[in-house]
This record gives sequence, C-alpha cells and structure tokens, in this order.
Amino acid sequence: MAGLGIRDQVHNQLEDLEGTMEWGSGRIDCDNVILCGMGGSAISGIVAADCFMEASPVPIKVVKGFTIPPWAGPRTVAVVSSYSGNTRETLSMYEAAFRQGCRIIAITSGGTLGRWAERDGVPVGKVPAGIQPRQSLGYTIGYISSILRMCGCGDIGGDVRRSLPGLREYRAVLESPDGPAGRIAEALKASVPVFVSSGPMQAVAFRWKTQFNENSKKVAFCATEEELCGCMRSRPEGSYSIVHIGDDPGVRERVRGFTESIGAGFVDVPAGGSCVFESMFRMILLGDYASIGVAESLGLEPEPVIPIRDLKGKLASIIPPGGEERRWAAEAGSPNLCR
Repeated sequence: MAGLGIRDQVHNQLEDLEGTMEWGSGRIDCDNVILCGMGGSAISGIVAADCFMEASPVPIKVVKGFTIPPWAGPRTVAVVSSYSGNTRETLSMYEAAFRQGCRIIAITSGGTLGRWAERDGVPVGKVPAGIQPRQSLGYTIGYISSILRMCGCGDIGGDVRRSLPGLREYRAVLESPDGPAGRIAEALKASVPVFVSSGPMQAVAFRWKTQFNENSKKVAFCATEEELCGCMRSRPEGSYSIVHIGDDPGVRERVRGFTESIGAGFVDVPAGGSCVFESMFRMILLGDYASIGVAESLGLEPEPVIPIRDLKGKLASIIPPGGEERRWAAEAGSPNLCR
C-alpha cells in the first residue's frame, strides 16, 4: 500500500470493502454494540450504523471521546477503531471498555491499540499501513458490517454484493475529468460549502464536510434542513454554497427555496442507487473525488493534514500511551473478551 496516491486510495475503497465484508463467522450473543472511534474511524461507524438503523433489533451507538457509556458492560460488544492505533481518545475508550468488562474487537493497522489487543487476546480487523486514515473507510465499514452481522444486527452483505457492479461503473464516471466530481469541485472551490441532508444521508453529509476540511483545506459545514434554517439567517450573501445531498424532493425544494431567500449558491446532488447502502456509497465516492478536485484546482496537496498531526503529537506528549494507566489490564485473557 505504501506510495499510493490519494486518488488511488479513493479508487480502492470498493475493493477494500469487498475484501472485509465477510470477515469473521458465527454469532456473538450481546445486548448492544458501541462503535468507538474518532475522525475517519468514527465516520465508518456512523455510516455503518445508519445502514443498519432501520433493521437492527440490537441497539447500536457510535461513541466519540475519552470514555464510553456507564451502561456498557459484559453484554456489550465494543468495536474500537483507530487506523494508527495511537489515537489518544480511542485508547482511552479501549481502557474503559476493558475496565467495564465489554467484549472488545479492535480495528487498526497496528500501533499501541494493536499491541494492547494482542496482549489482551482481543480479535483484530487488520488495516494495512501506508494510506491516509480517512481513506481506510472501505476496510473499516466492511469490518464493522461483519461484526454487526455477527452481533445479530442484520446483514447488508447482499446489498453490498448487488451494488458493487453499479458502484464500479459510477466510480469510472467520477474519475472522468468532465464528470460530476469535477463539476461540483468547480462550483464549490470559491465558497464555503454547507452540506444539507436528511435520513441516512446525514452520515454522508458529515463525510463530505470532513473530506472538504481535510482534503480541500476548506472551512465546510453540514446540517439538517432545520439546522440550516436556524443558523444561516445572518450569513453574508454570496459567500456560501448550500449543497443538498439526497433524493427527498420535499427537502430539496425547501432547501432550494431557503437558499434563494438568503442569496447563497445552491447545488443539488441527487444520490441515486438501488438501496440505502448503494446510495450512501455513491455519495461517499462523489464527495471524496470532489474534495480532492477542489484541492487540486487551488494548487493544494490534499494528503497532509498538519493541524491534526500536531494535535496528536501534543496529546501523546501529555499522556503517553501505555504505562501506569494500564496496570489494571495486566491480566491478559479476561473471560469477558470476545475471541
């Protein structure tokens, strides 16, 4: 994987997903699932949770931060995801899940999380090193979907397999210089985008926001229809572009009308797709390519995100991973761990 450019990393997400959708086997008996992660790792959990939302009889909660809910315990499966394995918040959530007796599964390329998981006998969904953490989405959605299947949350594997041929065709369209990704990049490069969505597409809007933040180095926002109307009344005309993502005609027309009333630009992005999963992944690919296109049109390098790198370094220097806080975890092989 080392040396792949970011466009290649985006291209490979479908194959990454396909390769991890059938990970693991059997059934995990549990009452609930928590998906723990930050940044790109958290987005994978949000997307997967939204794909399962309407069908899962098992509660699924995405958790971001330094701790986990106090109700999480031995009947909880904690999926702890960090691409680098060194994200301070995620390591703290791992520690909390271990203390509270959760059944833990890790997703990582290595680092401290990988070492702790190996020591504690925790199963690991392995992600290869050498790619941008935010572009490990295909791997992590595949692993999380497999884990949710084992936890009795449902199975989207059939939807994924049926969607892949159409997604590959759509990807080829997006990679064309005059395709929809290039047109959206041109429309948004000179303004502050606000991505508006409803239903499961809210996860996609959040992905667009973070990809424009990190790839395009732009200020960007995401909102529901109601949040948009509440926050944009005092915004200056002409500096914002409102981007509607999805196929709900009522939301589209209301957002269009509001956008016209404040004098902002309006961009409509219909999702298409034959099922929720296909619609979401079409839009994930489109947002990824469009955000890279904006960076390239502005003469910027999309890959490095220096502020995040610097923040992680400061957090690591304040509380180095490992050490005193791991004394309670000295007993590897706890019976509460999922093997």
